[in-house]
Amino acid sequence: MPILRSFRFGFPCVAAATWLLSGPVAAADSSPGLSREQRVTQVFTRIVKAGEPGCATGVMRSGEPIYAAAFGKADIESGVAIDTETVMDIASLSKQFTAFAVLLLEQRKLLSLDDPIVKYLPELAASARGVTLNQLLHHTGGLRDYTALLELRGRRWGDGATQYEALQALARQREPNSPPGTRYEYSNTGYFLLSQIVERVSGQPLVEFARRHIFEPLKMTHTRFVDRFPTGIPRLARGYSQAEGGGFELDESGWEMTGDGRVTTTVGDLAKWDANFYDGRVGGLQLVARMQVPGSLGSGETLPYAMGLMIDEYRGQPVVYHSGWWVGFRSFLVRFPRERLSVSVLCNRSDAPTRDLANAVAEIWLEGEMKVPAEPYELRMLRAKGSSARLEDVTPGLYHCPACGDFVRLAREDSTWNLVGVGGNIPLVSAAPGVYWAKGYGTVHLGVSTSPARVVLQRGYESFEYEPVADWSPKSLQSYVGAYWSEEGQSRCNIVLRQGALFLETCIDTIPLKPASRDELASIEDRVSLRFTPSGAGRPREFRYYVAGLRGVRFERQVPGSRSP
Repeated sequence: MPILRSFRFGFPCVAAATWLLSGPVAAADSSPGLSREQRVTQVFTRIVKAGEPGCATGVMRSGEPIYAAAFGKADIESGVAIDTETVMDIASLSKQFTAFAVLLLEQRKLLSLDDPIVKYLPELAASARGVTLNQLLHHTGGLRDYTALLELRGRRWGDGATQYEALQALARQREPNSPPGTRYEYSNTGYFLLSQIVERVSGQPLVEFARRHIFEPLKMTHTRFVDRFPTGIPRLARGYSQAEGGGFELDESGWEMTGDGRVTTTVGDLAKWDANFYDGRVGGLQLVARMQVPGSLGSGETLPYAMGLMIDEYRGQPVVYHSGWWVGFRSFLVRFPRERLSVSVLCNRSDAPTRDLANAVAEIWLEGEMKVPAEPYELRMLRAKGSSARLEDVTPGLYHCPACGDFVRLAREDSTWNLVGVGGNIPLVSAAPGVYWAKGYGTVHLGVSTSPARVVLQRGYESFEYEPVADWSPKSLQSYVGAYWSEEGQSRCNIVLRQGALFLETCIDTIPLKPASRDELASIEDRVSLRFTPSGAGRPREFRYYVAGLRGVRFERQVPGSRSP
């Protein structure tokens, strides 16, 4: 699926979006004269053209590699082609190795998943009290996103960033996004912190622990966590994104955080990892099974997410999978346990629909076994809510998500309804009773309940409710103008008034602001909102900042003439 990237201070795109199911857009030709291999080639050459960055794919049966192929260039400048031994950054696909490392330490009775994380990371006590290792593994810890915190300070993905910086940014936080165990929200912070816990418990960085206790025993000789740059890794592909003027440009990062990502590997080594899910050579089959048990919320609700793995179904087949994306790399590894078949896809281009590619390859090998039409996970989730409302029963206007601080607008133009604020001005198409597809965005479904009239945006298996709010106009835009400082974020911004419009100026961006609900300014397009605390003098003294991954970060107004922190 297409991934939206942004370095904007207001909208850091995190890996949560990588879970969304979609149909096999790269479906293969089923002509009877074509072999499986020819059909796989068709699938990938529809995406990868001559001279472009590309992908490698592998197919495994019961952990044994039965097919591998490669397409495109590992390095456009040198002309080096991708082959089945090309090393690629697999981004969030790395999380399962981090989870496995934690479970190995639990197996050795060096920690318990029920331990509070502040037992090992006491510097996080201000915001992480009550958060357990188990909650980090299942994305229910509720902590703020470290990538968004570093972006808040002006750090772009193309820059370098160290583990120390990320840990210090989290240590400055005084509250979480949400209470631990109350909701699922995909979190890179959780798995980064797990890497720090592995180091403090074992006495070895995750890089070394994983090498000695996972990769070497499984003979994954081309696999490693990367925590230093430049890497000097042999056969490592370059990462690319599409350039504005056409073609491709390098898109790489020097961020050194591990746990949530930063494994580099090959399709061949992933076959060795896949085999461990059948023979339990490292850790044993009991640990492997434990890793695949879905988590739950404090309310008792079961999640589809296990430990670094998603447990779901595709076309009637049970599947275990995870995906990854970061800068110019995309990855996907899916296992069909009933058929004992797995498919990996690793790509060095940011536009690669790795999920669709992997599903298309799986369908070639499992032809005849997939009897149920593909259906997005979001659609199934919203249908289960049982809504039968119509958009005609809902009032057009502004809707606000109290839990996340986000705003969207429902608008009607003639007979067409549009959703504004999740990727543009998007037409809505009916998909089922009470369920609407945000056409063109491809990752958001809309469910409308009639009592009360609320909008539900389902993104993968994250669900957010939006309630209607009245449009609001402040008495004076000038009262918001000023310089603001965040001690938690170690970040400065300015609100300025130009030609009757307010703008939020940060160290890397300028974001237009408009009045939203009472005492809030927002940019719907950038999905940023500022919630102000009124003061008796009529000039707000502070605001709370809301964006994807960050909720309620405090910014205080600076007194004119005061010295900068």
